[in-house]
Amino acid sequence: MTLALKRTHSLLEQELEKSAVQAETLEHSSQTLRQLEHSYSAFDVLLTGSRKLIRELESADKWDRWMIYGGLGVFALTCAWIVYKRVLRGPLGLVVWGVGKALGSGRSEMAGAREVEGVQVKGVKVTVEIPEEHEILWREGMLPDEVVKEVSDASVEKETPAVEAVV
Repeated sequence: MTLALKRTHSLLEQELEKSAVQAETLEHSSQTLRQLEHSYSAFDVLLTGSRKLIRELESADKWDRWMIYGGLGVFALTCAWIVYKRVLRGPLGLVVWGVGKALGSGRSEMAGAREVEGVQVKGVKVTVEIPEEHEILWREGMLPDEVVKEVSDASVEKETPAVEAVV
């Protein structure tokens, strides 16, 4: 019987050692899982902050894009205004006016010539008769010299080098 007891005792010791090793392995696995949980919670905080940062960057990107589109729109409108003033209103407008005049639809506000009085030329009152064909030039401020027909005051001195008109 002692032999059977010795054998049972040795089996129990082996099982006890196995249990101790398994308990140690279980404790080590628990420690590893706690560390992993801590790492994942830190990673979750990092992902939440990154998500918030990405949303703010997307919002700023959208705002910047609208600002760029607005700037390009203002630039396009400015270019269109310059083209209108330089091409359409100037030379092309004169061509359209000439074609309209040739076709008989280019009448000015007043029939015949328009007379402008009260223009001061260095203290001299000047009366200018503007023919219909030069009316657009008068409005633009580009009145040619041959249009001036009459100077009402004959006391204009010849030493006057330039004529300055104040309207």
